[in-house]
Amino acid sequence: LSAANADFATSLGIVTVIAFLYGSLFIGLRHGQTLGMQVVSIRCVDEDGFTELGYARAAKRAVAYGVLLLIGSIYHFHRYTHPTTLQLHSEDHHVLIFLAFYAPHLVDLLWVSWDKRNQTLHDKVAHSIVIRTK
Repeated sequence: LSAANADFATSLGIVTVIAFLYGSLFIGLRHGQTLGMQVVSIRCVDEDGFTELGYARAAKRAVAYGVLLLIGSIYHFHRYTHPTTLQLHSEDHHVLIFLAFYAPHLVDLLWVSWDKRNQTLHDKVAHSIVIRTK
């Protein structure tokens, strides 16, 4: 279990750093587009619909996204670092607990469904919108 804990924590740290760098560098320094955004012809800009975000606001957006994603990982980290006897023998309650921790990230991604400007929560933090490109 100790090796598994170190691997999970290390993996979580690496994934978090990569996600932050990917989101902030590409959106901040490459005209508001990650590689995936380029494929589907969308771009992240200021709420005015024209101005590029720049690196600082792209980093703010990436941090907000990362925090919501990390909250969903807390349960996994706790479960693998401090498993109880019940956790080792029963898997029934894990789905509900996982969903409770992962809910902020899911709400963030689903927020575009009911938001008038189609913004996610991390877009609201950075005062940005995602638009279609030509």
